[in-house]
Parts: sequence; structure tokens; C-alpha cells
Amino acid sequence: MSSDRREKDRYEYAIDVTYVFGDGSSIRVAKSSNICSDGMSLIVDQSFQVNDMIQFMIDGTEEFFGAKVIWCQKVPVHAGVSGEDYQIGIQYEQVISERVHEILKELGAYE
Repeated sequence: MSSDRREKDRYEYAIDVTYVFGDGSSIRVAKSSNICSDGMSLIVDQSFQVNDMIQFMIDGTEEFFGAKVIWCQKVPVHAGVSGEDYQIGIQYEQVISERVHEILKELGAYE
């Protein structure tokens, strides 16, 4: 479980997340870093503004869900890694509770 100060407990979780931003012409893949019942954190290759909207799909599902970007920060460049990455926090806009509940159960959140 992540130790940062949040209203909900966050659990470390690395999985591919497909997302669409803007006009939908570009589909990209991000990597999640943590998850909770209301949102998740993603590593992406572009900067976002607070309140930007994205559509995303968690690996293993076939349905896109809406989310709002609630924060964005640049990830420090590591030696040997090219390009710029950002970490964003997203808050789910639509109910995806069934899939998130399954994930959190797998992570031991409900013991």
C-alpha cells in the first residue's frame, strides 16, 4: 500500500492501461503505478492539464471508461532513458467499480 496522504488507500499496481485523449485520433498505452477505488496513477509520455478528460481501458477489459486528470507531474529522467515521461493522477468519471473491486481483491485490499 502506498504511504502518501490520500483519502483512500492506494495499492501499488503495474498494468498496461490504454488511453485516448482529445479528439480520439491517438491511442496510447500507459503503465499504472497505483490504484484505488476512485482513481489511479499512470505513467504517460505526454503532459496533461488538470481537468483534462481521457478515456481509458484497463488491460484485460474491453470497455473504455472516462476519467478526469486531477494532477500531473514530470517524472525525473533516469540515466539511459530517453524522452520525457509524466505521472498523472486520474479520478474515475464513470462507475468501473466491478473491475476495480476485482483488482483490489487480488491485491489483498479486502482481507
